[in-house]
Amino acid sequence: MPPYNIVLGHLGLAASIQKNLPSDAHGHYLADQIRQRYPDLGPTFYLDLWPFSDPMLIVTDPDVIAQFCAPEHLLPKHPGVRTFMYPITGGYDLNCLEGETWKFWRKLFNPGFSAAHMQTLVPTIVDEVDVFREDLLNRAQEGKMFSFEDHALSLAIDVIGRVAL
Repeated sequence: MPPYNIVLGHLGLAASIQKNLPSDAHGHYLADQIRQRYPDLGPTFYLDLWPFSDPMLIVTDPDVIAQFCAPEHLLPKHPGVRTFMYPITGGYDLNCLEGETWKFWRKLFNPGFSAAHMQTLVPTIVDEVDVFREDLLNRAQEGKMFSFEDHALSLAIDVIGRVAL
């Protein structure tokens, strides 16, 4: 793990990194910045941000991540996942399900996420991104402020609608 302070854990490290990132940067940038600062950490390391979160095992290598996701090595889901998702899904989603129920539904969805199937979706996604790009260019020429978040959300909904229907 990165250098550890017995009182602050890794909060000082996180704060020193966060102050160099944009204020709205996603939390996932923290792990990447730690890896850049300490390149000898290896593909996994612990991060302790108590009292703001539980200690975390950060995994940065795709092969190691694949091991965590393999059905024969499934680990229990963090309770926070259920807390977050339950009001939306009632707990009946791939993030909350466990054991044989999760395996059943995951197996059912696997073909939709295969590399071969995803390749067939690329032209559709490119078409939607091209429309998005053209609209951005038009808005840039207008020179007026607009909500990029709303615009990006529309792109996501358009892509999902085209590939799911």
